[in-house]
Amino acid sequence: MTHDCSCPSKSGLSLNLRIDDDKMEECIYGMCLWRILYQIHQLRLENPGVAILLSKLDFDSAYRRMSINFIFAFMCTIVIGPSAYILCRLPFGVSPAAGIFSLLSDFVVDMAQALFEDPTWSPSTLNSPLAESLLSPVYLTGDFGIAGPLLVDIKAKQLVSAEVFINDMIMVCLAFEKYIRKATNAIPLILDAIFCPILNETVSRQPILNAIKTMIKGCLEEIKTILGWLINTRKLSIRLPKEKNREMDVRNKLNDFKRLGW
Repeated sequence: MTHDCSCPSKSGLSLNLRIDDDKMEECIYGMCLWRILYQIHQLRLENPGVAILLSKLDFDSAYRRMSINFIFAFMCTIVIGPSAYILCRLPFGVSPAAGIFSLLSDFVVDMAQALFEDPTWSPSTLNSPLAESLLSPVYLTGDFGIAGPLLVDIKAKQLVSAEVFINDMIMVCLAFEKYIRKATNAIPLILDAIFCPILNETVSRQPILNAIKTMIKGCLEEIKTILGWLINTRKLSIRLPKEKNREMDVRNKLNDFKRLGW
C-alpha cells in the first residue's frame, strides 16, 4: 500500500516529488544486456564447438530485505482511520530504491566473480544448500551458430561471467563440469554468507532465494529469458518472447542489435 510513491497526497506532493535527484545513488543499468551479449559472442568466437549456458537468479522479496532510516519510514506511512502503517523496509516504488539496492546486488555479484576466479575454491568442499534446487544443465540440439568478428577488441572471461541488473543476477559459462559447479554455487554461497542468521536469532526468515523460482529460472540452459529478451546461445539469436512480441517494439529494438551481427 505504500509502494505507490508517485501519487500526490493532500499536500499536492508525493514522496518521489520530495526526492533530491542529485543526491541519489547512480544506477547504471543500460549496459548489462550489452555486456552479456558481448561475453556470449566472444565465448563463441574462442570456443566454436562448446555449449554456452545461462542462469538467472533473483533475490526473493528483494527490497523488503533492506531496512531504512526510521526518519524516512515516517514519510512512507499510510493512515487508515485511527491506524497508521509504517513501512520500515525499502519501498519498491520510491525513486532511489534501484540505486540503493544496487549497492548490495553489485557487491554480491562482484564477490561471486572473485570466487569464480579463486583457484583455491572447490564447490565439492564448500557449497551452498541454496543451490540444491538447481537442476542439471539443459542443452539444445543442432549446429552451433557462427560468430563473426567484433568491431571492438575484448577478451571473454573464461571461467564464469556474472552480471547484475538491480535484483537479477545473470551468469554465463562454458559447459565444462568444473565451471558448471562453480556457476551453480558461487552466488548462493555469497548470499548464504551475507544473509546468515546472527548469533541465536529466533526470527523466522524466508530463504534469500525462493526454491521454486530458483529451480525454474536458475537452471543453466542454452536458451533463457534474460532481462526480457529470449537469448539462444546455440543459435546466437535474440528475440522478444511471444508475450512481449509487439511488432513496433521488435522493429525498433532489434535495430540496436544489428551492430553485433545477431
